[in-house]
Amino acid sequence: MRELGQAPRGRGRGRGRGRQQQPLGGPAGDTALTTFFPESGGAAGAQQQQQQQQRQDSVRENDEIEAQLGFVRYQEGPERLGWLINMHATSLVDDLGVERSAVDYYFLEADGGTFKSTVLFRPYFYVVCAAGREGDVEAWVARKFERVEAVERVEREDLQMANHLSGAKRQLVKLEFLNVQDLLSVRRELQPLAKRNARQRQVVSAYAEEGEGEVEEAVLELREFDVPYYLRVAIDMHVRVGLWYDVKAEHGAVTLRRRDDLVQRAEPVVLAFDIETTKLPLKFPDAQTDMIMMISYMVDGQGYLITNREVVSQDIEDFEYSPTQEYLGP
Repeated sequence: MRELGQAPRGRGRGRGRGRQQQPLGGPAGDTALTTFFPESGGAAGAQQQQQQQQRQDSVRENDEIEAQLGFVRYQEGPERLGWLINMHATSLVDDLGVERSAVDYYFLEADGGTFKSTVLFRPYFYVVCAAGREGDVEAWVARKFERVEAVERVEREDLQMANHLSGAKRQLVKLEFLNVQDLLSVRRELQPLAKRNARQRQVVSAYAEEGEGEVEEAVLELREFDVPYYLRVAIDMHVRVGLWYDVKAEHGAVTLRRRDDLVQRAEPVVLAFDIETTKLPLKFPDAQTDMIMMISYMVDGQGYLITNREVVSQDIEDFEYSPTQEYLGP
């Protein structure tokens, strides 16, 4: 069984070098991470701080709502066992005032209780470089971008390589960040550079492969920069909804360990619903002009129907519908 939640190792630099993972001192919750691109200058810095404060206010508000719904954050105490039912990207501010990206995981316990836990994970993407220039690009990125938390060279399978079936791998430069906003900021600068170099490479491909020229010309492509953050974490940490995990909090760091021996599913309360609306022929419904006709929903196998009397004037008698024996209707 693999233990999850440990921060990846690499060549650290900048604001987080040499620091241990900080305790989850501030509240965190499910929040949409707003995309912004910080620029130099006092006004831009003030705007960045304002946007960060708005995100954290939204985090606190969501955290309070989820606590009222039974999902209190677990960050200390005995190890807990939970069946994972959902995950959301979030962010938190550590004791040094640095914003860090994380994922909230929501669990259902065997006795019907609920809780959530927050796992820190550094977002990242890869840079494809001209052959033999990986070290130059690594050093250049470390000097140029303060927002890059760690840089390292890694080997990955590349299906675009002509000999990838032979087991050959490509060397890539991996850039890690403390939060998604820093990733987006650096991506914004590197992506036009990579596209320009790719166009030049089509004209003089041999020159690009030889690894000559300025170091900026060796940046050829960005990889996996568009993977949603919570999916990136789930892929790398092998976390899947609908499985049992031992959740352990130690010194403020939360780790998840999958329980392969538990195969029986939990019994969550399931709500399913469907909304029917009016619409024009061959058109999609328009919220400005169309009305809701009816809403049907089921809770734990019991079905209900709500109708709009302006559209459906007659009563609808009870009925049963079971498409298969496996999915019995009300």
